[in-house]
Amino acid sequence: MSVRFEPVLQFGTFTTALRNIRLSLDEYRLRLDLIPSQLGEVVELSDDGPEYLKAIMGAGREIVEADTFLRLEFETMWAFMVHEEFAETGSMKFSGGDWAKLADGRALFPFVKVLESPWLAEVPDHQLPAEGAFYHFRIVSMTTYLDVIALLPSGRWMSAD
Repeated sequence: MSVRFEPVLQFGTFTTALRNIRLSLDEYRLRLDLIPSQLGEVVELSDDGPEYLKAIMGAGREIVEADTFLRLEFETMWAFMVHEEFAETGSMKFSGGDWAKLADGRALFPFVKVLESPWLAEVPDHQLPAEGAFYHFRIVSMTTYLDVIALLPSGRWMSAD
């Protein structure tokens, strides 16, 4: 079985990688806030840092959370798993070879459907929803990735204020 990834575009697109994912769970309902990244102010390295690092880096820009985020609500969820970015998880190892990239071509698209998912194939028939279908979603931030098996979510972009 060859796993493929399809970007989820029904809520618009992302222009930067995700900086953070905030999660809340209430029984079978899962709420995710997908928070894109943006560049912050220029940060000078301190004078007490190593000279070679100051020579290479000079000044840099901190990566911070953007002013808007995508709130997803999964009303019916079968399972979810959160992984540290380098976690090795047996049947959940997927290469990023055919994963869609952001427009700049440097980062992975952060919200995808996993097609032909071996994990989704493990859902017992008696636990499938009476209406609709479960999908396997993978969401990737700069430090974490999250796998969700659920019905299609609702979602909307919101202001961080």
